[in-house]
Amino acid sequence: MARRVYRAVWMSDLHLGTRGCSAELILSFLKNVQTDTLYLVGDIIDGWHLTHRWYWPKSHQLIVDEILYMMGTGTRVVYVTGNHDEFLRRYVYLLNNAASDKLVVTNEAVHETLHGKRFLVIHGDTFDSVLMNHRSLSIVGDYAYTFLLSLHRLQRWVRHKAGYTQWSFAHWCKDRTKNITSFLTNFRETMVASVKKRGFDGVICGHLHFAEMLKIDGLFYINDGDGVESCTALLEERTGDLSLVGYHTDPPMQMCRLRLPEGTITPSPSLM
Repeated sequence: MARRVYRAVWMSDLHLGTRGCSAELILSFLKNVQTDTLYLVGDIIDGWHLTHRWYWPKSHQLIVDEILYMMGTGTRVVYVTGNHDEFLRRYVYLLNNAASDKLVVTNEAVHETLHGKRFLVIHGDTFDSVLMNHRSLSIVGDYAYTFLLSLHRLQRWVRHKAGYTQWSFAHWCKDRTKNITSFLTNFRETMVASVKKRGFDGVICGHLHFAEMLKIDGLFYINDGDGVESCTALLEERTGDLSLVGYHTDPPMQMCRLRLPEGTITPSPSLM
């Protein structure tokens, strides 16, 4: 099957090394795309969990192998570090000196679209006030989230057997919890204000496991979601448009599209 061709692809929060990773869906998606640049926007390898309990099945290694194959066929891979793979941050300089020109490891990157729009690409954990100010609380929250994911895997299996479409319990909780809604709003606005000061047209991030594409204060906020629950990615098409898609279906289901250079966001039916 011919691969679909893109200028750039963004994926984050794959959490390789955990049982929550939707490895089969991630691998299927990667095998069906060809891209000039693949941005891995943090929390790709889950160092937090691997440190306490080693879990690395063959399906996770196959994802790494596929990324290496893409590099060998011309794709440039930009690995942006996150909080779960923060162990890489201290070695960024060393890794870049040892890596080929097809691999960049960095704490943030800049992407310019076909139409000249400049986006800051960053995981987003440095804008998470809970994580930055209450690290122990964030770790407790991570364990609670892991428990929710075990429920998510169970309900996903049940819904699949019953013939229903995908549905995320964790996203349902986020949508209906006032404090979380307030956190999401503050996170977006703080990030947009920061990139505006730096002269960017928008930001592309991960971290929240909450895929969305918004226009805030004249700038674009795009979260590419995750490879755990919603299984979402961001694509820059050959036309320069940016599309947010869910890859739990074939072909991937489009959630929304940013048409450039006009700057119009067209929403599609949500995956959630």
